[in-house]
Amino acid sequence: MCGSTTHDLVLKSTYSGSAIEAPAFFLAQRKVVAHGRIVRCRDCAFTFTDPQFEPEDYDQIYREAIQLTPDYSGLSVAERYRGRRLAALLKTYRTNGRLLDFGCGGGGFLSSIVGFDKIGFELVAAQEHKTIGAPIYTGDFLGMVAHGSFKPNTFDVVTAFDVFEHLPDLWRYIDTLTLLIRQGGLLVVTVPNIESFTAKLSGRYWNSFLLEHLWYFSPDTLKRFVEGFGYRRIGTGGLSYDVPIDHLYRRASQTYHLPFYKCFGWLNRVVLPIPVGLMYGVFLKII
Repeated sequence: MCGSTTHDLVLKSTYSGSAIEAPAFFLAQRKVVAHGRIVRCRDCAFTFTDPQFEPEDYDQIYREAIQLTPDYSGLSVAERYRGRRLAALLKTYRTNGRLLDFGCGGGGFLSSIVGFDKIGFELVAAQEHKTIGAPIYTGDFLGMVAHGSFKPNTFDVVTAFDVFEHLPDLWRYIDTLTLLIRQGGLLVVTVPNIESFTAKLSGRYWNSFLLEHLWYFSPDTLKRFVEGFGYRRIGTGGLSYDVPIDHLYRRASQTYHLPFYKCFGWLNRVVLPIPVGLMYGVFLKII
C-alpha cells in the first residue's frame, strides 16, 4: 500500500501445494482450512498473503472450486438473510439511483434491494441465477469496461461485498470501479477486519485466514487504501455474517481438523447471525 518492501511474518503458510491442487482448499467444500504465508508491512501495517499465485491461476482455481461446491438449501437461505441485512445497510446512506453489485454471487442482495436501477456482475459464473429482477453479467470485467460495455460516470452506487480480499489485481479493479462511479456516488464494501475482536480472540484459527484471501484489511488500512483513489469515508462498522448451522459446523471441522457429520432436516435451514470479524466501509467519491 505504501510502497515499502519491508515486512514482518504474521503466520507461516499452512499450504504446501501448487495452484493445481488448490481448488480442493477453496470455498465451502474445502478439505481443511489452509492459508498462505501472511506478512505485515512495517511502515503502514497493511497485511497480506505473500507470495501469491498468478492472477490467471486464481481464475482457474475458482472455476474448479465452484464445481466441487454443491449448492444446498442452507446456503441459499443464508444468502437471502444476508441480502436483506446488506440492503438495510445501504438504505441508511442512499435510497435510489443506478446501482452495480460487483461480485453479486447468487443475487441475494440484488433480490433484496428496492428503489434502484440495478445490475449485477459476477467474476466467475457460480450457478444459474434465479429471477431476481436485475440482469447479471459475467466475464472479463476489466476487458468489458475497457471496450465500453460499461460507461464511465454512470453509477450512483457500486457495492462489493466480500470481494476485495479475493482479487489479486485489486488495484486495477478499484481503479476501474472508480471510473464507473459518478462524482458524489458511493462505493460500499465489506471485508474481513484483521483487528476485530473475533480475529484477536481466535488468533491463528480466525475464520478468515484462508487460502483464497489475499488482503487483510483493518479499518485504518481500508480507509487509507480506498481514499487513495479519490474517496472520503463516510461510514464504517462491524457486521454479522448469516450462516446456516450446517455450514458453521462444517467450517469448525475444517479449521480444527474434526470429523464432519452432515446435519439433517430443518437444521440445514437454520441461519444464525455470527460475529465473524466482518466490517463494512462506505466511501463517497469526491474527485
